Amino acid sequence: MNITFIGSGAWGTALAYALSKNGSHDIVLYGKNPAEVEDINQNHKNSKYFEDVTLPSCIHASDNPEEALKNAELLVLAVPSSQINNVVPLIKDYCKTNPLLVNVIKGFDPLTGEGIAFMIEKSLEGSSVRGVVSLVGPSFAHDVIHDELT
Repeated sequence: MNITFIGSGAWGTALAYALSKNGSHDIVLYGKNPAEVEDINQNHKNSKYFEDVTLPSCIHASDNPEEALKNAELLVLAVPSSQINNVVPLIKDYCKTNPLLVNVIKGFDPLTGEGIAFMIEKSLEGSSVRGVVSLVGPSFAHDVIHDELT
């Protein structure tokens, strides 16, 4: 499966690593930090968050949203809640593959009090995304990437 993560931080990296162990997937982490993207692609690490973890070769990164989203069958949204308004346009503009979107962002819309997932779903009306589901809870990226209970 072609899986794209929007967000190459701790949470996106940890969840990508967990998914890499569960089948034959091509996983792309989209991130804005060129040094982080290079670290993932060249060193198979996201050293900023996990110096002790080597990422498998099925995980690579891109700072080009068009490249990252072009083959997405599953799209995981793993950015800080403050970045939602910046990434929704990227999804609308570059994602044409009709993916299921998995939201892993915690929090509430400060204007309506609704969960972030409802805000995302409304924002993506008319896009190619076929549905939005959420995976949220009291977990930490460090625990997930080290196979600890969450």
